[in-house]
Amino acid sequence: MSIHSPKKVILRALICIAFLLLSLFFVYRNVLAVIAICFIIIICIAIILVVLYRHYQKIWSAPPPQYKKKTTVVSVVEQKFYQILLKACPKYTVLQQVPLSSVIEKCTSNAYRSELFRVIDYCLVDSQTYQPKLLIELNDASHKRADRVLRDQKVKAICDIAGLNIISFENGTEYTVKDIAKAVKRALKK
Repeated sequence: MSIHSPKKVILRALICIAFLLLSLFFVYRNVLAVIAICFIIIICIAIILVVLYRHYQKIWSAPPPQYKKKTTVVSVVEQKFYQILLKACPKYTVLQQVPLSSVIEKCTSNAYRSELFRVIDYCLVDSQTYQPKLLIELNDASHKRADRVLRDQKVKAICDIAGLNIISFENGTEYTVKDIAKAVKRALKK
């Protein structure tokens, strides 16, 4: 039973009423005044309980959320690019689908930490220390949408502030191991 279950709310209300009645009786020593005040309190509590009941009934009657396991964590294109990236960067460990919050720490509290929950396609880390070295995005057509352009700009700004380079490759382009190795080497020198 949850802390906010109606049974517990009602029980707490009854306990409060009992204490209130006892205190009123000792203060006023007039049974009619106590009864009138109790009647008013009971009406108020009844109204509160009706409101609570209607609120919780909406929650109880909602269908439970449905979940299913994804068939794959990355797309076929991302898998292919990953295999090329492994060959192009043998000195590094390549991580896939990495939230910014795993590689960048927020040092101030003047903005939401949720901005770091954006996921980056790949992260090159030092194979010994696992220190992040470079972030890599594989951009498909969705990255041309206005909301994604804004998201990519925000991610780039966060990475710049943190001192972690990020590079992008366009999806649909046939990259060779040499192409990727050259771009990674250039980005790591910055």
